[in-house]
Amino acid sequence: YAPETEIYYADFPSVEQQRNYISQGAIASLLVCLLILTAFGIS
Repeated sequence: YAPETEIYYADFPSVEQQRNYISQGAIASLLVCLLILTAFGIS
């Protein structure tokens, strides 16, 4: 059998990580909106 790793609880993301997640989400949303608008513009 494979060795079992020790179980640990996840830490809450720091303020800097939360800001990174927010900015990544905003950029992803912007790209999706631009993709949809481009598709409507071409069709």
